[in-house]
Amino acid sequence: MSAELKLAFVIRMQGINGVSLKVRKALQLLSLQQTFRSTFVEQNMASNNMLRIVEPYITWRYPNLKSANELIYKCGYGKISKKRIALTENALIALSLGKYSIICVEARIHEIYSWKIKPYFPGKNIIK
Repeated sequence: MSAELKLAFVIRMQGINGVSLKVRKALQLLSLQQTFRSTFVEQNMASNNMLRIVEPYITWRYPNLKSANELIYKCGYGKISKKRIALTENALIALSLGKYSIICVEARIHEIYSWKIKPYFPGKNIIK
């Protein structure tokens, strides 16, 4: 892994009937409780170990800015007042993330891709 921080896009592809508790816990920590759920994951030693544990059940790649943009516009959801809301309207983004100086979908995409959002958010529930 290079010295720069990498962001991985992870998708859960298979069910987990009959798998060990360790695999289930790793999927839970990666916010991948359901099949075809996806998330962006920061690449560090802990996340790499978890990805190795759940490798038969997931697929993951390093997205470029264009693909991250397309993924968020087509499939991006966030939680606002405990409700799952599509990340399409700038008014909703400004209402919920305005205190972090994120006022539009493009700013949200830039923050996620450059991973500058980490100090404000603990690393999960970035995109569902």
